[in-house]
Amino acid sequence: MKMIRKIMSIIGITFLIPLIVMMIHLTTYEHIHSTLIHTMDMQNLVKQLNKSVEDYLDELVRQVSLSANTSVLKRFISEPANAAYENEAKEEINNAALFSETICNVSILNADGKFLLSSLPTAASYNESILRKVLSEKQSQVDLSFITENNNTLFSICAPMIVDNAVKGYYVAFVDASIIKQLLSISKRSISDVSFIIDGADNLLIDGVIVPISAFQAPKASKGIGKALEIIKSRDDGNLHTIYFTNQSGVKMRGVVQKSPALNIYTVYARPQNDILANRNAVLHIILFYILLISICAVAAYRYVNRYLKNPFDEIFRTIEIYEMGDWTYKPVIKGNDELGLIANALCRLAENLNKMYMDIKFNEYRYRLAMEFSSDIIYDYNISQNIFESDRRKWENIFDFRLSKNQKQIEENFIERIHPEDKKIYEDYCAQLDHDCCGEIEKQTEIEFRIRLKDGNYHWLSKKDILVKGVSDKIEHIMGTLIVIDERKNRELSLKKKATTDSLTTLYNRAAFISKTQEITENRIIESGAMIFVDIDDFKNINDSYGHDVGDDVLRFIGISIKEAVGNCGIGGRYGGDEFLAFIYDKEKAVEVSESILLQLARKFIIRGTDDTISIKSSIGIAYYPDHAKDTDSLIKKADTAMYYSKNNGKNRYTIYTEKRDDTEQPIA
Repeated sequence: MKMIRKIMSIIGITFLIPLIVMMIHLTTYEHIHSTLIHTMDMQNLVKQLNKSVEDYLDELVRQVSLSANTSVLKRFISEPANAAYENEAKEEINNAALFSETICNVSILNADGKFLLSSLPTAASYNESILRKVLSEKQSQVDLSFITENNNTLFSICAPMIVDNAVKGYYVAFVDASIIKQLLSISKRSISDVSFIIDGADNLLIDGVIVPISAFQAPKASKGIGKALEIIKSRDDGNLHTIYFTNQSGVKMRGVVQKSPALNIYTVYARPQNDILANRNAVLHIILFYILLISICAVAAYRYVNRYLKNPFDEIFRTIEIYEMGDWTYKPVIKGNDELGLIANALCRLAENLNKMYMDIKFNEYRYRLAMEFSSDIIYDYNISQNIFESDRRKWENIFDFRLSKNQKQIEENFIERIHPEDKKIYEDYCAQLDHDCCGEIEKQTEIEFRIRLKDGNYHWLSKKDILVKGVSDKIEHIMGTLIVIDERKNRELSLKKKATTDSLTTLYNRAAFISKTQEITENRIIESGAMIFVDIDDFKNINDSYGHDVGDDVLRFIGISIKEAVGNCGIGGRYGGDEFLAFIYDKEKAVEVSESILLQLARKFIIRGTDDTISIKSSIGIAYYPDHAKDTDSLIKKADTAMYYSKNNGKNRYTIYTEKRDDTEQPIA
């Protein structure tokens, strides 16, 4: 401990005391001369500030002019009494004021200057003189006569709304001028510097707050802000001028002022007259003197330390240099249990732990690289805080038809553009939920399966798994995941699902699936009217007895194809059982047309496979209307079945529409 105290005393005497004396010298030194470099620097800052303000306002005027002539607002200004157009226009100007960084309110006026809409509850919250000025000028411009309303500094932008080459109204955007505060603050070089803007009414905008010029005091009447500004305005030449004044805190300031070439404003940049940094030669001399003093003290301290502590310290510094080069196996040659010996032992233990950690990291990196190379999956890592997306570029571009980018937003846009239309909404909801989960502090795993167009131009099933991982800040900082093509598994699942709902012989819906589909339509009232068609094959038992069950199965397949062709996109078909079939039509007006088509399709001569023999197939059909005859599926089937038996008992090969008296007069199909 004595050695450490001695070393600290040497460091204090050698470095800290001269540094403290130098800081006191610099902070108490005042100069009254300004150099040419100082003046040129302020002039450049004024020019840059003028340009930045003008560029910002020009861009803002352009954006407001574009917003004023959207299709929604054109419709509204043409027909302001239309409530639908008013709601759309209200939503648009609300969004313009809500999502803009600078616009705090948008108002719509007609050609006579009467308020039609405003994003605030009432337009009367604005200064009436400013509104009258906007209406009197009636052109796209920026009015920099600043006003204060509810502690907000505002200026207005007025853009004409043109419909059929005529001005039908005006789009007025009231802009929070505090955005200029950001431009002012960026131009400052030190905390004592000040930059501000003077408007046409001789008000100063300083850090977003209006201050009258009269609030500033001038050391001499001829050099105050007000007097100097009168002289500059009388010239109106746009040149740079120097002014002197005293600010509200009583500090003497020296500034440069210039009128904006494009706007009726004056930009000022000023620094305190006693700014030590302005007299760089004097500062340089002071610093050089103290550097020389510190150097002399450092040489004396080095000789002292070298005399008493040369060998132990040299060995420790040499050990640190070796460790910095990456050789953590070296052990310092320092013996003993004193303070330096304990430091040497601690360095050895630290080096051993670092070497072990380094080897573990290298091995894990090697395993991770092998897993990435040999896996067929695409593995990616999205760094949320840095907005960087990383993955294997070669694998990515072999599967997708767009190049890998480090920008996550661009990748998402390319993904959504290629996703199957039926899966796009599901994917967008998944992404929205993922963004919401990232705002939490819970690590979790999510998964989604969707169809996307890949490099071959076809849609493929893709499985996307994401894991939310915390960082050092204990917040979700990474999204790590995989992308896997799962066509084989998904097709197998879909095939099994399809087999579970279709009749294996006719490929129509089986009885359970047909009833389930129809119940979903009727119970949820998806359609306004429909029809149930019950089809029974006449004398089908004779076909099985005469030609065998194999021919009977071929006939059933033929019937399934015929019903599917007759129904088309008008409804769905199903096999009720044996030689009985059903069809549900979405529009009852087409039920008769579909029934006649079924009779005609089945009336074609069926050719027995492997022979020239033909079979004539006839059927009896019953029709029941939804919701006229029944509102539920079971009742519809029963009533269609009743109508079918009426057809069968009255000559067969015909259709009958269900009625309570059964006095139908439909004729058979020849």
